Amino acid sequence: MPGTGHFRFTAKTVFAVENGEQAETVQQFADLFTHAAGFTPRIKTGSKSGDVRLLTDAALKPESYRLEITSKKNKCICVRCRRFFFYAMQSIRQLSPAAIEEGQMTKDVAWTVPALAITDSPRFDYRD
Repeated sequence: MPGTGHFRFTAKTVFAVENGEQAETVQQFADLFTHAAGFTPRIKTGSKSGDVRLLTDAALKPESYRLEITSKKNKCICVRCRRFFFYAMQSIRQLSPAAIEEGQMTKDVAWTVPALAITDSPRFDYRD
């Protein structure tokens, strides 16, 4: 569902993650900014305070995730199963400017993603 505005990634953007596994997934995404934008968002492990928060939510269906992007802080990525943080981060990657895939510094790019809400879950009880 589309929202209003966009979320801007900057050198001051902080990802708050629950554990090292989430930090590793986020680091792969943050490294894309290092090469393409010339800055790297920060990661705080074990923190609930950040611009982007990754949370495990037992209330979600198995194999699902919820991604809420707003123009304000506290963009939220919630999943029930740890491995689906990767898929949520891939959704953000796909929403990012194409220049993030260039692997080299690109000037005059607004490092933003649109405000929206996504809930992704399998149609059936299993995924192939």
